[in-house]
Amino acid sequence: MSVSTSTIISAVIQACMTNDLTVIKPLIFSESVEISGQNKEKFFQFFEKTVNGAHRKAKGDWNMSIEPAEWLKEKNAVVYDFYEGKGNQPVISVVVEEKSEVLWMEVLK
Repeated sequence: MSVSTSTIISAVIQACMTNDLTVIKPLIFSESVEISGQNKEKFFQFFEKTVNGAHRKAKGDWNMSIEPAEWLKEKNAVVYDFYEGKGNQPVISVVVEEKSEVLWMEVLK
């Protein structure tokens, strides 16, 4: 079953902003998602650990920005940066590239 890239991106945003990973987990394991480097189980464990850790330390509201991934210009990728409180450094960054019906993802710490 193919899942739209917009559905996956919405789930990533929801997971990072609310620390609720229930919606994103089955999507990561779908054929609609490609991940960087490791297998999907390890990718999800790292994503979950990153999001949970950021929320444990959080002291304020969450914000998000979307920026072009300058180092991946040839891939037309963007970075979803998530900020906690008034911080100016992202606490979670998710790089995504939309390819036809597949979404490539990488989580940066």
